[in-house]
Amino acid sequence: MKKMIAMLIALVMMLSLTAALAEDYADVEDNPEMTAMFSSDWASGMSHIMIFPIGEEASVQIWNDDETIQWQYSCVWDAEKKVLATQEGGFGEKYSRVLDEEGAEISRNLEKENIQAVFSLNDDGYLVWKDLEEDAGAGRIYEKIGWFAGDWEYIQEDGTQYQASFIWDVENVESESGLDIYTGYKVNIVKYGTDGVILYWDYAGQYDPETESLNVVGCKSYQTEENAPVENAYDNGSAIFTLHDQCVYWRDLTEEDAGNGLVFESANG
Repeated sequence: MKKMIAMLIALVMMLSLTAALAEDYADVEDNPEMTAMFSSDWASGMSHIMIFPIGEEASVQIWNDDETIQWQYSCVWDAEKKVLATQEGGFGEKYSRVLDEEGAEISRNLEKENIQAVFSLNDDGYLVWKDLEEDAGAGRIYEKIGWFAGDWEYIQEDGTQYQASFIWDVENVESESGLDIYTGYKVNIVKYGTDGVILYWDYAGQYDPETESLNVVGCKSYQTEENAPVENAYDNGSAIFTLHDQCVYWRDLTEEDAGNGLVFESANG
């Protein structure tokens, strides 16, 4: 649980930085090919990489599995080789981080600077990180998981509130074949109605980079009032989430489109 909290905190911080960069460079036109290939959050186990394009360059942030090491690079787009790379003598730094029990950063220390790196996609579309200083990315490939991670909200005019949390998760799962590793998104949506009824949707699923959508299955439960027992409404539900203009859209496939007309905006600040 602490790992999940730590990762969510880091993601929230990075999403806030992304929003700030987007505002500062609003007039800069991004390279469409580079953006389509690299712009995303990427994950390998609990290690993750965020790549944010700025014109012909990109800001790259990397965290190790327990969030205690962070790398940050400023890369340029090589259109001929189809890679992102730091320029010779360019910007690349490695930090060690001290975290509190909730995963928030207490302090950081610069370990190395002027680090060189190259980022490319392999034949299967996975991100490959080649660190030219310590080969820190050796043996790892990163899968594209979109920009869903974080907290989102929607508030209706009558005061009805929807709160949604998207967390990239890695956990051990018992199966008939033994102990498997599950990687994917956990999605939790809570609706606070003006009548006092509270509805819960709990989903898990995978990001599809081809359709840029999140496909999930899960269940729905409810409380008739805040302190009432939680009752099950149904299992084996399904839904699709998409992102447009930095907002999340929810298409529920089980009910009469419970998410119809709902546009979730970031609650990460």
